[in-house]
Amino acid sequence: MKKTISILLIVAMMLASMLAIIPASAAPKGEKIASAADFAAMSADGEYYLGSDIIISASYKEAFKGKLDGNGKTITVYSATPVFEKIEGAEITDLNIVMEFEAEKPDGDFGALARTAYGTFENITVELDALFTAEATANNLGGVIGMVDGESELYMVTAKGSLKQEKENAGADNCAQGIGGIIGVANTDKEVSIDTCANYVDVYSNLPRAGVGGFVGASNGKTALVIDNSQNYGKIDGCSKKNHQGSAGFVGIMNANNVKEASIEITDSRNYGEVTSHGTAGDNDHMKGGFLGRVYGGAKVVVENCVNSGKINTVGGGWASSGGIVGNFETYNYSWSNNDEATLKIKNCVNTGEIVAQSYGGGIVGSMLQGNSPAVKLTIEDCANYGKVSGSNSGGMLGRQGDGGANALVIKGCYNAGEVKAAMVASISLMWNNEGGGPVNKEIVGAQEVDGATAFTAPYPVPKIENCVNEGTSTNFVGTLNRTDNANSLGPQEVSGIINNCVMGDTTAPDDKYTVTAAADEAAVTAEVKATVPGNPAELDAILVEYMGLVADDYKAGWDVFEPAYLAALADANKATPQATLDAHIPVLAEKSADLELAEIDIAPLTAAIEAAEAILADSEKYTPRTWDIFMLALAKAEEVLEETDALNSNLKPSDVKSAANKLTTAQAALEELATEEKVDLQAAIDKYSDEKKYGTDTYVSTSVEALKAAITAGQALVDDVNATKDMVNAAIDVVLDAAEALVPKADPAALKAKAAELSAAHKLENYTAKSHNDLIMVIRRANDAAALNDMSQADVDSLIKQLDDAVKKLVPRGNFDAITAVLTPFGDVFDPDVMDALKYNYTSESFKEFEKVVAEVSTAMGEDRKTNFSVADSEKLLEKLNTAVANLVAFATYGDIDAKIAEVNALDKNAYTAESWQVLQDAIAAANALKSNRNTTQPEADAALAAINAAVEGLAAVSTDGDGDDEGKKGCGSAIGATIVVMTATLALGATVVLKKKD
Repeated sequence: MKKTISILLIVAMMLASMLAIIPASAAPKGEKIASAADFAAMSADGEYYLGSDIIISASYKEAFKGKLDGNGKTITVYSATPVFEKIEGAEITDLNIVMEFEAEKPDGDFGALARTAYGTFENITVELDALFTAEATANNLGGVIGMVDGESELYMVTAKGSLKQEKENAGADNCAQGIGGIIGVANTDKEVSIDTCANYVDVYSNLPRAGVGGFVGASNGKTALVIDNSQNYGKIDGCSKKNHQGSAGFVGIMNANNVKEASIEITDSRNYGEVTSHGTAGDNDHMKGGFLGRVYGGAKVVVENCVNSGKINTVGGGWASSGGIVGNFETYNYSWSNNDEATLKIKNCVNTGEIVAQSYGGGIVGSMLQGNSPAVKLTIEDCANYGKVSGSNSGGMLGRQGDGGANALVIKGCYNAGEVKAAMVASISLMWNNEGGGPVNKEIVGAQEVDGATAFTAPYPVPKIENCVNEGTSTNFVGTLNRTDNANSLGPQEVSGIINNCVMGDTTAPDDKYTVTAAADEAAVTAEVKATVPGNPAELDAILVEYMGLVADDYKAGWDVFEPAYLAALADANKATPQATLDAHIPVLAEKSADLELAEIDIAPLTAAIEAAEAILADSEKYTPRTWDIFMLALAKAEEVLEETDALNSNLKPSDVKSAANKLTTAQAALEELATEEKVDLQAAIDKYSDEKKYGTDTYVSTSVEALKAAITAGQALVDDVNATKDMVNAAIDVVLDAAEALVPKADPAALKAKAAELSAAHKLENYTAKSHNDLIMVIRRANDAAALNDMSQADVDSLIKQLDDAVKKLVPRGNFDAITAVLTPFGDVFDPDVMDALKYNYTSESFKEFEKVVAEVSTAMGEDRKTNFSVADSEKLLEKLNTAVANLVAFATYGDIDAKIAEVNALDKNAYTAESWQVLQDAIAAANALKSNRNTTQPEADAALAAINAAVEGLAAVSTDGDGDDEGKKGCGSAIGATIVVMTATLALGATVVLKKKD
C-alpha cells in the first residue's frame, strides 16, 4: 500500500485538507452581472455579483470602491489586462480569475485582479500563465495585485500557474520594486494582512534590484506586513545576474532604509518551493531565504513557528547569502544607529531544506551585515536545522555576523542536526569601522577618526550563544572570530562569555580567544533543547504518505475512527511542532489504521465510462484540442487502472477506480465543441463591422468606434484560437453586436456652429459685465472646438446648445455712468481733490461727509478694474445713493444782511438810549457774531439772529430830556422791555436750533 511520493505532494495534500471545506455563501447581494458589458457599466461604488462566467477584453477603468461577489464564477481574460485598473477600499469575494497571455511589457503595474489595490479580498483564486518578453521596465508585477497601496486583508487567496519576466534590461540599475506570486509590492503606511493563503505560482524575474517572492516581491516604506497560516509551493527564481537584491518563498525584500515604522511578521507558515538566484563573479546582493530574502531597515521583523523545506539554491558565482528562514539582515541604516527598540527575532523555526550558499549560508539566517547600527539585536531562539548547508561560510544557525561592525546577537535554545561547517555561526566579526559605509551617526558613543575613516572603540557588542546543542556533522561549534579593526588597527577586544552552557558534540574545540562555558550536564541540556525546538517532520511525513488521498469510500470499516487521527497529524505536521508531538502521532496512526478494512472494488462504473468514451473517439475534430487532450489523458488513465484491477498484488483502492471513472466522465462532459459555425458567424460580424466607411469615425463618434474595434480585436483572437468554444465565440458575437448597436452616430455640427456665431455677433462685451460675457465666450469656444473636431453625438450637440442658451440667460447688462455724471456735473470735477476741498466750505461738514463718501464709491466703480463688471442694477443703486447725498447737502449761512445791520447799529449814539435797551441790542449782536464763527450755522439760524438784532433796534428806548420825559421814559422803558423779550425769544430759538442739531 506504500507509495513513493514527493514531499511537495504531501504538503499539497495538507493544504487541500485545510482549504477543502469552504462555508457555503449566502444568496448573493446587489445587481447581477451577466456579461462583459454589464461589468464595464458597473457604478464605481455599487454592489454587484456575477450571475455567470464572463470573458472580458478590457479592464474596469474607474477606481472601484464598491462590492463584487464573484459567486464562485470565473472571469476569463486572454491578454495582459487586469480585471480592474484600480481598487480603492473595495470588497471582492468568491471570485475565480483565469488569465493566459504573452506580452512584451505590462502597461504600468500588473496583477490579474488589479494594477493597484487596497481593500478586502476573500476566497479568490487566480490561475495565471503570464509571460513578459521585452526588457524589464519599472513596473511591479503580482499574480493577483501589482501594488497594494493601502490597508488590506487577503484571506483564502490562492494563486496558481506562472509569472515570468524573462529579459533583463542591461542598461537599467533599478527596474522595479518587486515581483510576487500574489503581490508585486506592498507600499503603504497601513497594515497588509495575508491569512490562510497559498501560492503555487512559479515566479521568474530578470528585474535588476527587484525583490522576488512567492507572496510579496517587496515590502516598502512603512508597511506593516502580517502573514499567517500560509504556504508557498511555487518555485522562485531571481535570475538577474546584476544586483539582484532578494528572493524568498514569501517576501523577496523588506526595503525600509531609514524607516523605523516598517515591520514584517510571519507566523505558522511554510515554504516548500525552491528559491534560486543566478550570479557570476563580481555580482553583488544575491540574498535568498525560505521566508525573507533581504531585510533592509525597519522596526520589527519576527518569524515564528515556521518551517522551510524548500531548497535555497545558488547558481554561478558572485556574492550570495542564503538562509533557511532569512537570507540577509542588513542594518546599514542610519536611523537604526541608536535604535534599541528594533526587534529582529526568529523563534521556534525549523529548516529541513538544503541550503546552497556561494558566500554565507545558514540553516536559519544566511548573514547579518551591519554598519552604523551596533544597538540592533538579532535573536535566534528555539530553532532547529536538519538540512545540509554549504558555502564558504556555513553555519547551522547563522553564516556570518558582521561586516564593518558588530551587532548584538543572541542564539539560545537552538539545535543543529544538519551537515554544516560550524554548528552555530560560521564567522563573527567583532570590529567596527565605516570604510566605504557612508556617513555615520556621530551620536554613537566612542566614534573617532582614525586614518581618515570613522571607527568606533571597543567594547563592541559581544554575541551570546547559550543552551545550544549540536548533533550534526560540523567542524566547529563557532567558526572564525575577527576582533580587530581591519582598517585602522584599533587593537583586539577582550571577549568572554560567547559560548555558555552548550553541547558542542564532535566539533573541534574553539580557539582560545573564545571563553567557553560547557554544559555541566550535557544529557540534560540536550534533552531540554530537543524537547523545545521544532522537530523534523520527515518520519511523520513518510507515514502520512501512505494514507495520502484515502477517502471513506475505500473502506468498509474503521475510517470514522482513523480520519480524526489522520487530520490531527496533518495539522501538526503543517506547523513547527516539537519532535515528541510529531512522534506521538505515529503509534496513534498505526493503531487507528489497524482496523481499516478496504471495500471491494467495483469496476462496473469504470467500464461503463470507458465504453462511453470509446464511442466518441471518431469525433475528435468536433472538440477543442485542449479539452480533447485532457479527455484522452483521462481515458488512458482509466484504461490503465482497469488493466491494473486484473493484476496480482495490485495496490488499487476503490477510490482509485472510482476516481478514474469520475475523472473520465468529467473530462468527457467537459469536452468543448469547436465553434465551427459560430466562428463563421463571428467572422461575418467582424467583417461587417470592420468596414471603416460604414462603421468608422466618419460616421460614428470615435469612443463608440474604439469600443467596437476592441470587441472586433478580441473576437478575431477567438476566431484564430483553435481552442475557442461555442460559448466563448457566442459571447464574443454578443460583444461585437452589442458594441455595434452601441455605435453613436455623429451629429451635424452646423446648427451648433450657427448658434455660436449668432450669439457671438449678437452679444458684445460692451453691453454686458465682463464676467457674464466671458462665461458665454467660454461656452462659445467650447462649442466651436467641438464643432471643429466633428466627433459629437446629437446629445452632445443639444447639450452644448443648451449651455449656450443658459449662458445667454445669465448675461448681466452693463450699467453706465451718464445719469450719475449728470448729477455731479453742477459740482465741477469732483474727482479732483482741490475741487472737493473747495466744495467742503460751502456745506455743513456732516452733510458733506456723506456726499464725499458716495463720490468715492463712484470713483471706485469707474476704475478700470471695476467698470467692466458694473451692471445696470449697480448703476441704479449708486445713483439712488448719490441723489440722496446731494439732497441732504446743507449749505453754509450768509451773513451780509447781519453785517450791514451791525454797521448801521454801530453808527447810533449809545448815549441816546437807555442802558437797558442798548444792552439788549448788544446781546443780539454778540449772539449773531457767535453764529458767524460756527461753520455749521444754517441760513434759518442766521435769519433768526438778524431778526433778533432788528427787534432790539426797534426796542431801543431814547433818554428823556424835558418835563414830559417821564411819560416818554415810560414809553421807552416799555419798548425796551418788549425788545428785550423779542431778543431773548430769538436767542432762545437759536439756542434750541443748535441743541437740536447737536442732538441729531
